[in-house]
Amino acid sequence: MNSAFDLQLSHPSGPLAHTVQGLWSASVSPVAADDGVNQAAVNKGAVSKGAVNQGRVEKTLFADAGSGIGFLLSGNAAVDGHALPQGVIMLPINKHADRLSLSPGCLLAGVRFQPGMGYKLFGRHYQQLTRLAESEDQYFSLYPLLGDLQRCRSNAQRIERLYQWANQHCLLEQQPDSIAQLLALIDNDSVLSQLSHQIDVSQRQAERLFKTRLGMTAKNYQRIIRIRQAIAQIRANPEHSLADIAASSGFSDQAHMTREFKAIARITPGRL
Repeated sequence: MNSAFDLQLSHPSGPLAHTVQGLWSASVSPVAADDGVNQAAVNKGAVSKGAVNQGRVEKTLFADAGSGIGFLLSGNAAVDGHALPQGVIMLPINKHADRLSLSPGCLLAGVRFQPGMGYKLFGRHYQQLTRLAESEDQYFSLYPLLGDLQRCRSNAQRIERLYQWANQHCLLEQQPDSIAQLLALIDNDSVLSQLSHQIDVSQRQAERLFKTRLGMTAKNYQRIIRIRQAIAQIRANPEHSLADIAASSGFSDQAHMTREFKAIARITPGRL
């Protein structure tokens, strides 16, 4: 791992976990340690801007079928080559892996919602990375939060502030929720028509719930969770063959798993 990169991720417990799957803060030191340059040299012009750019940190964000909010606090960052705007960024549903690139000096923080919960909070999906206008921040106090995060002096402080905000704005009533029940029941091999009977909704209603709340079909969601399960198995059991992991993860064979990895994880299983 690049020693210049620091990521802190916290998974809420209790009622907040119903809505939020993760709170995170990431930072890259002003000059990446493995570039062999120091900040004083940069400030004096002894090191070119291009040399500093070589210290960018690249991270893969695997699909989780969720959405979120990002806060670019300083520096530059890009997702799949698209530069992130400064400010509050509404993140679209993550249907396939994204490549996050962070420049030296970058500070970035965010909230990751459980699948379907971003729509429940905001009443809409964002189809692409979207900078939220301050005039649209009427109910969630995201721009005051942005200012507080910029004043924090560490990733730990930013996580603490994100928890304070989430406990004020993201504690939804945990009433029986059809989509939450479907997500709790569905797995790699579930048939939606069978699951719908278990929660007393029709198959058409269940399909509509997936499209409305998750922005995808149940089949697409199953593909994502199958890939996530396979990634977890590969990392936990590196001694196991990919053929065995493919079979235990619900793929028809190793070739099928590789095709799905390329489509959703944008990487082959052997490169994890």
